Amino acid sequence: MKLAILTPNNAETGKTPEQIYAEGLRTLGNDVILGETFKIIPEDTDVIVSLSETTVKNAYDLAKKYNKPYYSHMEWLPEWRIFVSSEEEWGMEKRLIPYEVKMHYIRTYMYYTQYWLMANVRSLSAKCFNDTAQKFIGLQAPILTKYLGPDTYKLKEFLSSNTIKKKNEITCVARFVPHKRLHHVIQALKYIKFDGILNLVGYGEEKRFYDMINNEHIKINYLPSSEKLKAMSRSKVVVALWSGIVPAEAMYLGTPCITYDSPYMKELYKGTNIVFSPNNNVLELSKNIEKVLNKPYKEIKEECKQDVEMIESGKINTHTLKDSVIILNGIIKEAVK
Repeated sequence: MKLAILTPNNAETGKTPEQIYAEGLRTLGNDVILGETFKIIPEDTDVIVSLSETTVKNAYDLAKKYNKPYYSHMEWLPEWRIFVSSEEEWGMEKRLIPYEVKMHYIRTYMYYTQYWLMANVRSLSAKCFNDTAQKFIGLQAPILTKYLGPDTYKLKEFLSSNTIKKKNEITCVARFVPHKRLHHVIQALKYIKFDGILNLVGYGEEKRFYDMINNEHIKINYLPSSEKLKAMSRSKVVVALWSGIVPAEAMYLGTPCITYDSPYMKELYKGTNIVFSPNNNVLELSKNIEKVLNKPYKEIKEECKQDVEMIESGKINTHTLKDSVIILNGIIKEAVK
């Protein structure tokens, strides 16, 4: 197939997962052109592919202009941004979002969704998001699921070229925004005796808030995305309260992971040794962190090995990058049909 793929760049993180997927589609024999926006595309393009909600309007316009089918993906419909649930349910209490900001969110997602709905094939990143989407759009539109997959080749290459020594560190990988709930990890560490380092890998406006609530209680090390694998591999625990790929990456690197028991994370990782902590319960999160920190490394190593085998055998909803690309290729073919 000849594919015109639209997905945004990210100067903070480097190559995005979506850009890596596009490169993977090339390895399956597709002719791929990749960009953030297009005004013109080759006349013989078979499918226009939008891998982000921010590119759905451009994809729709191109499909209409060239009379081509298009496939559109939205990562998720955030319930607290579209009034389906409140931000308190996301652990963002005491910092309620102003009404005018909420209205901006809902208008933005209404705008995205109208173009997403007009795609020949559309997807979200988990089945549990479908119910939210149906409520928001008010109709039973067919929605496929595009699960994320870690770049296992990159992880194995990293492991083969690095000597890893565990340190008394905990790592979180996420944008510094309220709904990622990194502030919960900082608060949880105040309940236990932890004299190590908390690595926060990412970027965003919340850094000042983290420093304020921490008040020098623990040592926080802010790291760029380029340091992610090093930080995760040397840590004793990875805490990923809302991230699809990070737990799988932690497993490959031999580091146990703790997350909240949200429907999304349970859909992806049910059956693995990942530790599910009660949603938004900071005290229970602290107990689980302490428990994993004290677990024998031999036991952890065996559990991570079991989880990696589950990923590579396709027994859970987080596949290898290779398998995820094959699934995506199949979804795109549906748009042609």
